[in-house]
Amino acid sequence: MTINMEIASVFKRYTANQSKIDVSGKNIGEVLQDMARQYPETRKVFLDEEGRLLRSYDIFINGKSVYPLKPETPVKEGDKLDLVMIINGG
Repeated sequence: MTINMEIASVFKRYTANQSKIDVSGKNIGEVLQDMARQYPETRKVFLDEEGRLLRSYDIFINGKSVYPLKPETPVKEGDKLDLVMIINGG
């Protein structure tokens, strides 16, 4: 199943200069692993040692945040994912 993922343009240097990529998976964990398989540089930027998304990032599925992220969160064909950096401040 193909899922469209959009990544902030500042990170597209890790995805062959593309801000929109197609990834596969039945859930967020599988999608992230497929992203890392296709674009190995993303692993060191977005994922921890266990392959989970770092806490400084969030994923939106069809415009809705899934924070805090659970790898088993399901996705389906046609979903649009946005991978964004969480900006902290005070």
